[in-house]
Amino acid sequence: MAFEDCYNMINVQTYVPKDIDSVIKLLWHLEVTDRFTSYQEHIIPDGHPEIIFHLNTNGGSREMTFGKWVTEPAAFISTQGTKVHHLRLEPGARLYGIQFYPHTLSILCDAPLNSFSTETQPISDLRDLAAIAGCISEDINETFNKLELFLKRSLNRKSQKTGFAYVDYAVKQILMTNGQAKLGAIIDKCGVTPKYAIDLFKKNVGLSPKQLSNLVRLNHFIAYRNRHPEKTLTACGYETGYFDQSHLVRSLQQVAGISPASYFNIDRNINNIFSAF
Repeated sequence: MAFEDCYNMINVQTYVPKDIDSVIKLLWHLEVTDRFTSYQEHIIPDGHPEIIFHLNTNGGSREMTFGKWVTEPAAFISTQGTKVHHLRLEPGARLYGIQFYPHTLSILCDAPLNSFSTETQPISDLRDLAAIAGCISEDINETFNKLELFLKRSLNRKSQKTGFAYVDYAVKQILMTNGQAKLGAIIDKCGVTPKYAIDLFKKNVGLSPKQLSNLVRLNHFIAYRNRHPEKTLTACGYETGYFDQSHLVRSLQQVAGISPASYFNIDRNINNIFSAF
């Protein structure tokens, strides 16, 4: 069953595929409902890579350095960096997305995630994934069904990579504790050297364990604060694993370049929807 969230200017539908929900977190469809005005938002990374498809030509762009806007590819892998990016979606834009867990996209990709040169890697560059674009159509339910079937078949043909079990254990501990797991204890539990564990993590996630933990904790704070607007930012920070107010401020500044108070003074519909999952 698909679920729908409606906000000012955008509509988002999400669907959790059956049988492969340990690999695929969500399938989603997003539409800009305004036909005259573009939608813009600074997107906070959450550590979950995605494959994104634009149904419209030139439907979205990202602001790069020096205020230059670059059009997103028609179909691309959005790997996870550690900094906010400014997204602009054109009036009437429609997008589909496949959201993976931090490490599960690596099951489908032959190349290590930390080898991608940009955060918008066109899937046409990746022989093993290029055919997935054929699943995309105007009909949302049909597209979700086709994506689910394609992914199920592709995953059935893939064998587990060397060392994946260590990464799987580590990522699950980080997610289960909302980014507060003791990383040293996780590595000790795996019984491998710290260097080997971190190298495996970067290849399968594209980030270090510490970077992923920071993003997971930050998004947990955002979701928690949205659920409890009656609480102060400081209280929400304490209750989501931040030592004190300066720790919270520093964490958000490093990712988004703004204070917690500034973050919640602006509508952030896409961030709010996906941080809640």
